[in-house]
Amino acid sequence: MDININREILRLAIPNIISNITVPLLSMVDMAIVGHLQLEVYIGAIATATLIFNFLYWSFSFLRMGTSGFTAQAYGAKDKNEISAIFASLKAMQGSLRETVSEVRQGSYAMHTGISEIAEGNNDLSSRTEEQAAALEETAASMEQLTATVKLNADNARQASELADVASLTASRGGALVENVVNTMTGISVSSKKIAEITSVINSIAFQTN
Repeated sequence: MDININREILRLAIPNIISNITVPLLSMVDMAIVGHLQLEVYIGAIATATLIFNFLYWSFSFLRMGTSGFTAQAYGAKDKNEISAIFASLKAMQGSLRETVSEVRQGSYAMHTGISEIAEGNNDLSSRTEEQAAALEETAASMEQLTATVKLNADNARQASELADVASLTASRGGALVENVVNTMTGISVSSKKIAEITSVINSIAFQTN
């Protein structure tokens, strides 16, 4: 009678215990898979589930061994189906969790690889940006030097223009002086001709007088 009571209690308790434990854990696992929880929480949930399953396994084994004749082997093929199915489900779930953890690890590795590639790309882009910035600085320096050269050339051109104006004014004054000299020489030439004519007349009169 005691064996049957223990058997019935264990049969009724096992589904409730497993349901109360696995449903929150599986919900947590589902949330972790869709990205609502961190990877560490996901792995922690899996580790916790594994520990609880192992604890239940050894606890149920202890209970079965503690009740005389209450073992899966003692029930025969028909009596052990319920407990065997439960532990088979637990083992299958554990295997599925292991596969999920493996997939998560592979995904994490792939993500790490992708992040490393992105980081390398960012470093390369940063280096190129620095090179372009240096080139722009050199270009800016060259533009400043060119601006200074153009300004100097403009100053020189202005000075040359001023000198040209002075030279033009001097040339104009020199032309006026030359014109005055020419006019003076013309006047002297005319006067010389008149003097020559007067001298010729005087000589002619003197010759006639003699």
